[in-house]
Amino acid sequence: MRIVWLILLGFSTSALAEERSFEDQVLAVILANPEIILVAMEKLEAERLAEEEQAQMQRISAQSDLLFADETIRLVEFVDYRCGYCARSAADIATLPEDEKSAIRIIELPILGDVSRQLAEVALSVRIVAGDEAYRSFHFALFEQGGRIASRALALNLVEDMGLDRASVAEAASSEAVATELEQNLMLARRLGVTGTPAFVSRHNLHEGLMALPLMRSIINDQEKLP
Repeated sequence: MRIVWLILLGFSTSALAEERSFEDQVLAVILANPEIILVAMEKLEAERLAEEEQAQMQRISAQSDLLFADETIRLVEFVDYRCGYCARSAADIATLPEDEKSAIRIIELPILGDVSRQLAEVALSVRIVAGDEAYRSFHFALFEQGGRIASRALALNLVEDMGLDRASVAEAASSEAVATELEQNLMLARRLGVTGTPAFVSRHNLHEGLMALPLMRSIINDQEKLP
């Protein structure tokens, strides 16, 4: 039995020595060529990004009926009226030709506090009372105020200034329909992985943060490159 153990111990020691020798060789190669680590890290990062893009496309595809119910919609923007970058985005979009503007769908995502929600409620109520065109006009007018409208009352003053029915809009702002839509918007954003505003969703990608106008126009005109 002692002889068997000695034989096994000999094999084990030999295997361990070979393993250490191999590790030493690998370490020597890395020390002599440290750029190998950078190449490996870049490869791993590229694989991670590719996996994220694939997962992102799957999330968008799963929600496509909610995002792009109208086939003319090419881009969806999640906005908050208290978001400075959203204001810059609105200023950019306002410069687009009318047909390109209409290809962008706005989704209210009031995540920056109670005032954000109040303004979103009024905006959605304008759409309920006066229709999509009035809603889009109110949307841009609200951002043009540069943050000076910081309450529901002030938003309703703007509604009145635009010649809309203040009382009807105020009533709709407290409706269950508006509350439900805002909750659904929040759930949709979570399913897509949206973490802030502005956030843009095309038929292929999620882009968080301010989007450059040339990229926006390329997506609207169906020239977006697949990842």
